[in-house]
Amino acid sequence: FDPIFFLHHSNVERQFMSWQKVWADSGGSESLPPKWLTETRLYPWTKPSLVNEGRLSHDTPADVDENGKAAKTTTNDATVKDWWDYRELKYEYDEDVHVDTSLESGASKVLMTVWTPVLTSGSFDLCTSNGSQERIIDSVSLVIGNNPPGSATTTCLQCLKRSHLTLVYDVTGFVTPFDLKYYNLSKKVRKRDSVIYNLYVRHKGQKYTVENTDPSKIIKVKSVRKSEVHMRVIRKGDANGRT
Repeated sequence: FDPIFFLHHSNVERQFMSWQKVWADSGGSESLPPKWLTETRLYPWTKPSLVNEGRLSHDTPADVDENGKAAKTTTNDATVKDWWDYRELKYEYDEDVHVDTSLESGASKVLMTVWTPVLTSGSFDLCTSNGSQERIIDSVSLVIGNNPPGSATTTCLQCLKRSHLTLVYDVTGFVTPFDLKYYNLSKKVRKRDSVIYNLYVRHKGQKYTVENTDPSKIIKVKSVRKSEVHMRVIRKGDANGRT
């Protein structure tokens, strides 16, 4: 039991519940997660009903089929949907974070989706450089399964089924949809002139670049879209049965 860990994550949940009460409860459906995300399993966490009975991951079997793979349906394993509705939880916080209006950005943000070949926890800093100075554009922090000290990958069986991590960065003011189009259409010699060419991800002291002869060190920029278009594409994929 780590009290700092407990307090930190409790405060994160308190802020999330406060946001839900103002935004999600008021009909802000554009900010609700798509189906493929709500059905994502949170193994080794169990469903709320089991937690209320004192049945945790260490004494509750995971939902697997006869081949030892994740079963199609979940009885014990929790999903994002199971824990989404704060009103179903058996506890509440003494004080919410004060939010009197929904967050509205005004100008549209530009979001970039990147694939990275690593499956480890920590911060993934999207950077750019002009040769002498490095600048962090955005950063994403993830907890991926269980990473032994010094290990290059995770021991989580669910996570090991992945070939990459999908990261979404806010690149507003740095990258535009045109930049990716220019990069993809340009000949190799001209790719160096693209903004995309100079992007890279730093993670645990390692540098992962767009152009690299080592497949374990290369990132793939999959899309650059305005935020509203990004959400429409996700929901279209959800409607078409994307998993």
